[in-house]
Amino acid sequence: MEAKFSKRVKEVISLSREEALRYGHDHIGTEHLLLSMIWEGKGSAVSLFKNLGVSVNELKHALEDATRSAYTQRQNMNGGMPLTTQAEQVMKTTYLEAKFDDSKDIGTVHLLLAILRDRDDPSSKILSRFNVTYEAVRDFAS
Repeated sequence: MEAKFSKRVKEVISLSREEALRYGHDHIGTEHLLLSMIWEGKGSAVSLFKNLGVSVNELKHALEDATRSAYTQRQNMNGGMPLTTQAEQVMKTTYLEAKFDDSKDIGTVHLLLAILRDRDDPSSKILSRFNVTYEAVRDFAS
């Protein structure tokens, strides 16, 4: 069975481009995906943050601060906006996460788990400051 992106994950991917543009970036990184995930305050990942005792507002501010400091010059964007290597890997890994859950849809929790798999990813490091780790999310989501 091949998993497909849920409607919410499709929205997150679409919003991530807007987040990147808002910060003047010429790429979509995991930080843009994560900011998009928490932007509207809905979705299973946001519910999970709240259940883990994370202040979504504080997490958002930490991500925004880190994203601002990672400013890059925006180039002429006539076409699509590329994913960073890390974001590309995350998108591929979401399929594995959904498969582990025997889920036919890839949800925001799967996207979050895929981000958390890479402990060197800047977004993952920020999440760990809030005690959001792969293991904690996997345990809570199970």
